[in-house]
Amino acid sequence: MRRLNLIPEDVLARRRRGRLLRRNGALLSLWFLVLTLALLGARNWNRREVGALRQMEASVRSLEVEAERLEPLRAERARLEERTLRLAHLESRRPVTGLLALVAASLPARLQLESVTIAPATGTAAVARPGQAAYFGTPSATTLRLEMRGTGGGPDEVAALMRTLERCGRFRRVQLTRLDRPAQAGGKLRFEMRCEL
Repeated sequence: MRRLNLIPEDVLARRRRGRLLRRNGALLSLWFLVLTLALLGARNWNRREVGALRQMEASVRSLEVEAERLEPLRAERARLEERTLRLAHLESRRPVTGLLALVAASLPARLQLESVTIAPATGTAAVARPGQAAYFGTPSATTLRLEMRGTGGGPDEVAALMRTLERCGRFRRVQLTRLDRPAQAGGKLRFEMRCEL
């Protein structure tokens, strides 16, 4: 048996169109809601990004101000480094006239120095003659040896010179390496002395 539909065709078509319209309206409303939420989310994200960007720009400006404040200090640091290098170079080649003045001030009146030799503890010697400054090609941090030869006076004056050199604090290991007493009554005492700087 066949079922008959007594509802007119145009009513059924209207119902189908109404269901289709409601379904499309719901989908459109849902699409509009999703689009609105996406736009709101994008706006909030944009505001956060703009805020972070402004904060970053403010920190960059403060860092630029700090860098401008530090620029004179950097220039001063570079100048001081250059000066320190020049001073280190001069220090490595400094004259030992101050050292010779210290030895001369420690010398008793009756003693005379014939020669003063200043050398690295294990290297070659640089001899300083009266009125001449000796220079070193190595930095002053290396251990130096001072050797002196002299004449005159007696053993007491030589011992006094050794004590004076030890007490001044600039010399270490002051040693008398040679002491020649005169064979004749009028002869001069000869001595050789060594110490480290």
